[in-house]
Amino acid sequence: MTASNDIRLRAAEPEDLELAYKLENDVTLWQYGSASAFFSRFTLRQFLEQNTADIFADKQVRLTVDVRQTEAAETWTPVGFVDLTNFDPLHNRAELGMALLPGYEGQGLGQRALALLIDYAGAIHLHTLYAIIAVANKKASRIFELAGFTPSAPLCDWLYDGTAYHDACLWLLTIGRDRCDRRASRP
Repeated sequence: MTASNDIRLRAAEPEDLELAYKLENDVTLWQYGSASAFFSRFTLRQFLEQNTADIFADKQVRLTVDVRQTEAAETWTPVGFVDLTNFDPLHNRAELGMALLPGYEGQGLGQRALALLIDYAGAIHLHTLYAIIAVANKKASRIFELAGFTPSAPLCDWLYDGTAYHDACLWLLTIGRDRCDRRASRP
């Protein structure tokens, strides 16, 4: 488990089924990621039960974002997920995704959850994290920029929301480095 005073990341549990069902089937979030189909509770239950939380075994990991309800008590409420997917063990990189329940935006939870995930990624020796963010998603772009990610490549008509295509941007973070100097890597 990775935690700070009021937020923590932990392995997703079967008890997180309703949270997964709500987030995975929220069509308003589909424009920001790669989801394009509804998931049944059965399918999500299987995923949660078979998830080992070992990125090397599963080539992905889903962590639940919990927030502390009161400082005095150890009462935590699950409010979202952070995912590392498309794990490439040769190059030690993974794609990052994050979703929080509506109503938890604007409280800095996304930024703090991202910081915890970056710490976790460093602890498991990932070298690079990347995210594909819709250009219109200014909030996410700002969160990733504050976390040290660099916009790297424009992706024209990359995301489809069922009615229209949207431009996106590839954001990169090399863990343990302040930034990637792209001038040095040009031929």
